[in-house]
Amino acid sequence: MKPRFPGILGTTAFRVASIYAVGYALLTAAIVVVVLTLAERQIYTQVRDGLIDESTAVASLIKLRGPEILREIVRVRSSQEERKTGAESEIHDLRYYVLAGAHGHVLVGDLDYWPKGAPASGWYRFRISEPGDRHDALALITALPHGRHLMVAQSLATPKALVSSIRLWIGVGAALALLAGLAGGAAVGAKVMREIRDAGATAERIRAGRLDERLATGGSSERSMLAVSFNSMLDRIEAAMLGLRDMATRTAHEMKRPLTRTDQALARAAALDDVDAVHREVAVARGEIAELAGRINALLRLARMESGSAPRFFSDLDLATLAADIVDLYAPFAEESGRVLRVESPGRVPYTGDRQLLAQALENLIDNAIRYAPAGRDIVVRVADEPDACTLAVEDTGAGPSGPQPLRPGTPDQAPGAGLGLPITRAIARLHDGELELVRGEAGFTARIRLPRPAGA
Repeated sequence: MKPRFPGILGTTAFRVASIYAVGYALLTAAIVVVVLTLAERQIYTQVRDGLIDESTAVASLIKLRGPEILREIVRVRSSQEERKTGAESEIHDLRYYVLAGAHGHVLVGDLDYWPKGAPASGWYRFRISEPGDRHDALALITALPHGRHLMVAQSLATPKALVSSIRLWIGVGAALALLAGLAGGAAVGAKVMREIRDAGATAERIRAGRLDERLATGGSSERSMLAVSFNSMLDRIEAAMLGLRDMATRTAHEMKRPLTRTDQALARAAALDDVDAVHREVAVARGEIAELAGRINALLRLARMESGSAPRFFSDLDLATLAADIVDLYAPFAEESGRVLRVESPGRVPYTGDRQLLAQALENLIDNAIRYAPAGRDIVVRVADEPDACTLAVEDTGAGPSGPQPLRPGTPDQAPGAGLGLPITRAIARLHDGELELVRGEAGFTARIRLPRPAGA
């Protein structure tokens, strides 16, 4: 069953981008409110300041030159406003001047009426109704001598239009930012979904049995890091699966011969009438069962070491002394088989490891060499001390596994000596963070255990 992936809108990338976009939009809205409030306050402050200056100047002129000067001011400003276009208008345009007598009748001005309810002096806001246009105005009324009143009014149409324009463009900018955030989230979500689908397809192929499939390591740095870690895990799983398959083959091979010989011994015993002969066959069967038990114990020990659950009794030791002791133990067996066993070492080679397990690993390699090296040829155990590692090597000229070997030796039927000895040796090497290298050269066969030194040693 193929996995079902969510759409772009359901990806975490899109949700995170959407949250940030909405948060940015809300923050922008708050900024807009503050900016508009400040801008509107500044605009109306300019309007008030302009009305104060204009009212003061006009009142002074009326006092000096009489009401007729106001008629001239109205005429000049009307002609100026007619020559201006909409693009040239400012917030101080569309001003009105009205001079009223003591009873509220208009003496001079460009309005033919005095606003109803206007105070004798001070600020007053009212609506101006003209043919085809209605707009609010803010007026400053100044009391003059002889009971007259001067009103200088400013239309609020231009300031309102300016505030509306600022509000519009800030809103458009916030909307564009929100759309850009959502579009970016959708793009990132689409990219993430493509990578996830590719990874899902690879996982499906691996589930179908293609253990050599791996994730592509290109793309973003985060995906590449995850792919490298995932591929490393797949390498371990593949090695474990192949090792399990190889272990099953070895187990069948190791169990078959003792069980067959036990069955044959018991069959012969069943056909005999002589008690002594029956006892001999039973003894043979018991020996085969004991050998079978030993092989089962070896398999269990191998499984524990490969799973990492084997106990580690590490201590300081000398690999040269260890190799010399084992060579002394096996030298008589090598001589009996017509072979010469000797050790070569540079002197003391200190190392920290499990002495018993390292001894067993070296014994396995020497036993393998004694079995399959040609008679009359030397078997050399070499101990080397390198800056970053120590090595234990057994060299012979026998018919070991051909060519540089991978982590898994061949099946029992493909190479002599490929029973449990080499897998156990390899597991012991891995328990010490090392590796077993099997190389067949022109001069002979070499089995080498490379043991890296701990950091700081």
